[in-house]
Amino acid sequence: MEKEVLSADQDKGQGEFDLGQRQTVLGMKVFLCSESMFFLALIIAYIYFRAFSHSWGDVQRALDWRTAGVFTGFLVLSSLTLTLAVRCFEKAKKAPFVLWALATLGLGLAFLIHQMLEYRDLATNSITMDSSIFGSAFYTLTGFHTLHVAVGMVLLTIVFSLMAKEKLSRPSSGARAVEYYWHFVDVVWVVVYTVVYIGAVV
Repeated sequence: MEKEVLSADQDKGQGEFDLGQRQTVLGMKVFLCSESMFFLALIIAYIYFRAFSHSWGDVQRALDWRTAGVFTGFLVLSSLTLTLAVRCFEKAKKAPFVLWALATLGLGLAFLIHQMLEYRDLATNSITMDSSIFGSAFYTLTGFHTLHVAVGMVLLTIVFSLMAKEKLSRPSSGARAVEYYWHFVDVVWVVVYTVVYIGAVV
């Protein structure tokens, strides 16, 4: 009987966060709320400048919305693979965890590489940060998002390494916090892609 109670308590502990863990997750949620206001301001500024710039349309058409759409799909898919990785870790399924973790990092890296190549191609067409108001708005908005993706990649690499070495609890508030951060980065990019890239062709 005692063994059954102990087992039940252990299962309960594995499915719930203690106070310190809940504070970690709450802290990330509060941080993401502040980041939401930051990106909202950048998006509003982008839309405002576009409305009052006569040369905006011609320059904006240099964006390749189709290719960007493919890599947007990669980034969105990485949210799914991350969720699967974290859930596999929490269920102590190491092989599937490693598979989904590597898939997440691969998809995120592919998105970052595409961003760098896009910036290079735009620069060769003389579209730079100081070439026009479009360049300033575009690089500011997408550049800050790219920075957030890069930070997310570092966080994911650290957390995945700790998870692989069994140095995090199940469930892990750190892993959940990073998961929320990555989902936030993905959602923000979907909005940015819609405003910047889809907005260039409608």
